[in-house]
Amino acid sequence: GHAEQWDEIAVDGDVVAKDCLLRFKREGRTLAVASIFRDIESLEAELEMERQMVT
Repeated sequence: GHAEQWDEIAVDGDVVAKDCLLRFKREGRTLAVASIFRDIESLEAELEMERQMVT
């Protein structure tokens, strides 16, 4: 996803070690993710965002 505005960035992993997933959120809802060496988690987050769009 693409987010122009967010109120939180949740970091899972270690940015300095280049092994992380960042979730850009607004009001608790994930709008976009950025990842470094977290391909599976990134794809899972994409599916989660798509499910949120449907409901």
